[in-house]
Amino acid sequence: MKTFVPFKKALLVLFLLITFRSAFAIDHLVFTNATKVSGASLQLNAVYRFDNVMPNVYALVSIDSLVNGATVAIIDDDGAGVGYKDAFQPQVTTPGDSHSILHEAYAVFTITFYNSLTNGIITLQTVGATALDIDGNASIKELDEIDMKGGSASYMSTTPDILVTNSLDLSGKTKFRADNILGIERTGIDTSALGNMFSVTNSNISSFKIKFGAKSTLTGSTSRQYSLYMKAFQYPNQVTLPVKLVDFSAKYNQSNITLSWKSAQEIDFNYYELEHSTDGNTFATTSIVFGAAKSGSGAEYNYTDKSVAGRSGLIYYRLKMVDIDGNFTYSSVRIVRLGEEKTSITLTTYPNPAVNDLRITLPSSWQNKQVNIDLYSASGQHVNALKVTNSSQTESISVTGLQKGVYFVKANCGSEIASQQIIKN
Repeated sequence: MKTFVPFKKALLVLFLLITFRSAFAIDHLVFTNATKVSGASLQLNAVYRFDNVMPNVYALVSIDSLVNGATVAIIDDDGAGVGYKDAFQPQVTTPGDSHSILHEAYAVFTITFYNSLTNGIITLQTVGATALDIDGNASIKELDEIDMKGGSASYMSTTPDILVTNSLDLSGKTKFRADNILGIERTGIDTSALGNMFSVTNSNISSFKIKFGAKSTLTGSTSRQYSLYMKAFQYPNQVTLPVKLVDFSAKYNQSNITLSWKSAQEIDFNYYELEHSTDGNTFATTSIVFGAAKSGSGAEYNYTDKSVAGRSGLIYYRLKMVDIDGNFTYSSVRIVRLGEEKTSITLTTYPNPAVNDLRITLPSSWQNKQVNIDLYSASGQHVNALKVTNSSQTESISVTGLQKGVYFVKANCGSEIASQQIIKN
């Protein structure tokens, strides 16, 4: 059984140079004395209010998702000797696996800022977040993910304990994630362990998401302390992830697959390694494409995979983006279903029943076009939506957090509409 130890675990340090569109700035935000404003305590969809995070500003923190059995044990631990009192410090518990199989579980929180005078959502001019002390051991390794819908990420250039990657969220914006890879526990909340940190910055932020969790092979549950502290950290030899990827799509043409992607910025960049997989877990290299943009600018790329002719089943693609120093990050995964094309306007959904993510195969005539996907409950309530400006053959929409039952997927491309019934388990 895991015993929770104070001072431990991933500290997400958030530093903000913020303003009401003015020159006002503060050293850090203060998250103390949380009060529940809606929902059941520590359960999914519960919302907590933190007053006076800065003058005339309060924050609402909601528990958006509890994935693979993760639970929130404490919403904000202000106890003596546990991290920083001013920080948002949830304690998250991840379940064990009776067969010691590697499993991942996490909680997702959304933080939204409000004007205390008007109760309206307020936009902060610049937000920077630093994930600190992302540690672990031989049996459990922590993960932190920051989704500010874009921005840039930076980290220590040498001897990191973590692997930092980026991918696209459901809205097509970049999010950044760090996974502990060395499995070395750090003492306390170690602000000197630069190899366990990474930072994300973006502008015009009114709300963003934080994911706290771990990968584990433990048979019993374990609790880890996470902390969201509002203060900046600086890195020596800082490295910025080299590519701002704005689009990545896969189009199936019966005899081959066309992979297309576009970058908005490439800095000190070397090459793209296009990878494929048949199971979504083990990837192999398909091709290497060298960066074509001038440093600081973007470029468009296309690659045709002709090796899929006559094959069936699923194939997964991703981009490994490598800079001149050997640092790299991954794109989101694109999925293509190989096989005969259906002439009618229909959707194919899988897995069905679905648990976390529902994959939707679109008609080939919809590919590389704008597609709107909406998810409705059996009673007609709109529960999720996805808008894709340049669709691939297969897109994914999250069903995490939805109650078990029957739902309907509706998709449209221009005047064409298709729908499909699915089951959420």
